Amino acid sequence: MGDESVIESINKGKVDFDLVITTPEWMPKLAKVAKNLGPRGLMPNPKNGTITDALKKTVESFQAGKTEYKTESKAAVIHIGLGKLNQPTEQLAANVKTLLATIGKTKIKKVTLSPTMGPGVKVDLSGL
Repeated sequence: MGDESVIESINKGKVDFDLVITTPEWMPKLAKVAKNLGPRGLMPNPKNGTITDALKKTVESFQAGKTEYKTESKAAVIHIGLGKLNQPTEQLAANVKTLLATIGKTKIKKVTLSPTMGPGVKVDLSGL
């Protein structure tokens, strides 16, 4: 949960969270720290469901595993966070398998996992 002190700490560059969920009333206050939240992809917006009046329900859905993703219209590319660096390899592999099962492997010809900064790694689909 946040208040004015959290906004002050964000303004100082301290961002130690992965998601921001807010009400429409708080958006003008968050606009003051958009320069710190935006580049990290944390600025709430209605498209991904992070601006809501039903805070409790929204927080519960994200805690239950709701994931946000982006696609590119001109290429078969999905931008999605599959985990964090400190997660065990088994959890990351399970996340990849779940994603592939969700979108269906039948039309997928190749998969390359890429970090935000760094080279991509090709995934052998036969092992999945």
